Amino acid sequence: MPIDPVTTNFGNRVIWVSILASLALLLWIVYLVRRRRLSERYALVWMVVPILFMLFSSSRGLLEGFAALVGIYYAPAVMIPVLLVLYITIGLYSSMKATRTEESIKNLTQEVALLRHQLEQNNRGLATQEGGKEENCDRRYT
Repeated sequence: MPIDPVTTNFGNRVIWVSILASLALLLWIVYLVRRRRLSERYALVWMVVPILFMLFSSSRGLLEGFAALVGIYYAPAVMIPVLLVLYITIGLYSSMKATRTEESIKNLTQEVALLRHQLEQNNRGLATQEGGKEENCDRRYT
């Protein structure tokens, strides 16, 4: 089968656009980390997506080998389930972290409420003790 220069040129263009888009996403993640909009912990998880996308975009043989391994005949279509699994994993990880954070906030709120209650009781106890002393002091000087 002869190689069509238009198809080859279009294929190369798609590869370069994919690599540039992945690089842009990677740089955006780094920018968000530097601006403290994204934690390093989450950035490492998110950086997997553009790195894998760049890896598969730049190495057609790797993409075709992986597609054959999982039984997908059209190699570029393997990116859809790969990205879907990655995004589901990231979403699940984020939900787990949000749940832990929510529990921590609830526990800290309860501790603060208990500490405020104890502080108010201590202040009331001091006020009654001081109130009694003031009355005794007033009697001595009058």
